[in-house]
Amino acid sequence: MEAPTKRRDLLTPEDCIEEIGRLFGYENIKPKFPSSPLMPPAQNSELPWREHVRDILVAAGLVETYNYSFTDKRAPEVFGYDAGQRRELLELENPLSEEYFYLRPNLAENLLRNVARLERTEQDIRLFEIGKAYWQSENRPQEQWRVAGVLAPGSFHEVKGIVELLCERLGITECWFDDFQQTPLRSGKSLWNMQRSAECKLGNTRIGFVGEISRALSVSLKMRQNVAAFSLNLEAFVAAATAERTYRPPSRFPASVRDIALLVPRGTKVADVLNVMEARGGQLVRDIDVFDIYEGERVHGGMKNLAFHIVYQSEDRTLTSKEIDALHDRIIKALEENPEWEVRK
Repeated sequence: MEAPTKRRDLLTPEDCIEEIGRLFGYENIKPKFPSSPLMPPAQNSELPWREHVRDILVAAGLVETYNYSFTDKRAPEVFGYDAGQRRELLELENPLSEEYFYLRPNLAENLLRNVARLERTEQDIRLFEIGKAYWQSENRPQEQWRVAGVLAPGSFHEVKGIVELLCERLGITECWFDDFQQTPLRSGKSLWNMQRSAECKLGNTRIGFVGEISRALSVSLKMRQNVAAFSLNLEAFVAAATAERTYRPPSRFPASVRDIALLVPRGTKVADVLNVMEARGGQLVRDIDVFDIYEGERVHGGMKNLAFHIVYQSEDRTLTSKEIDALHDRIIKALEENPEWEVRK
């Protein structure tokens, strides 16, 4: 078969078959199932979880952004890379410009540049990105799915709360926060405020960082507001996530709420205080929430004020005021056993 020269659209056998069908009439062709079986493609088990993470962050008020997978030639100086981190950078063989000189080793740095640009016109900036980071290890290129977010203005407690929300919604129970030790996920150590940052761990494995951005870097990027960020290994999060949920029926008996305010040194972790209260309170303490952390001028001597709601509830009876008072006093005495802590009365 040879197509006329005026029909330049008939280039392949499939084009000719389509033309014959059009002339003959598609309605005159009897439908017939294909003779070979159609196998559905294998499901990507990670994709639904990435979408779930995206939905959680959007529900938390963050806006998704997409950046190029590159960073500029000045990034090692701007973000304080050491010699080891510079060796891990993947340089492009033929970069389009100095702005796209390396493959990005993390997501947080480009998000901070977004904040620096948006601050000129926006007051409240809440961004996140899901994407891949790249580096080389043992002379081989590596890549990993990450999720990162920035808040401007933001604080350590806000970004920590977002990560805790992710863990709760993904069914992750082994996530906890440890003292800041080293540089996070191939980000320069000048990125973070060492006193207002923490490692995020699953078991004993570090999977990311949360915290506030260092003042020196904020000045370097000309960011006016206090900026907080989180940077997480999304692959580790997805591996630990579970769709199973444990149902706990609500108690038929009423709950009672009491408050405790506590003065502690500024370096004290909230988790340490919670552990003492939960250990002494036992099963009748249904929940403990931190509702205020104050470190202002009214608290002197390097101290901070922590305020907690304690929910008392029993599964089999209504607790009396005498029982609640006795349990509350036990918790207060346990807190006062630490000579550096003072329960405010």
